[in-house]
Amino acid sequence: MQLNQEKVSLGKLSVENKTEFVWVQVGKENVQTALSLVGYKAALQPAMEFVFGNSFVCKDMDAAKRVTFDECINKKSVTLDGDSFDPAGTLTGGNTSVSSSAL
Repeated sequence: MQLNQEKVSLGKLSVENKTEFVWVQVGKENVQTALSLVGYKAALQPAMEFVFGNSFVCKDMDAAKRVTFDECINKKSVTLDGDSFDPAGTLTGGNTSVSSSAL
């Protein structure tokens, strides 16, 4: 499927088409859908799409920022290090150094 580079509302696209659009914008090697990383029974498909269908797991912070803050994508994302980005502007998580103090 070829996707036009014009503004596209991802809310009206299927999960598969959203993923293809994000891959075009960010690079297939840099992002995966959260849904594709979770195992589940076929009967749970609608619920799993509801929970994970609009979130992406990204290789690094740069890819996550592009997924979350690109006006055409605007979806939640998390990096492999655990940094979580939300289109509302929040950034949470991340990994901590093993040697960091508890204070």
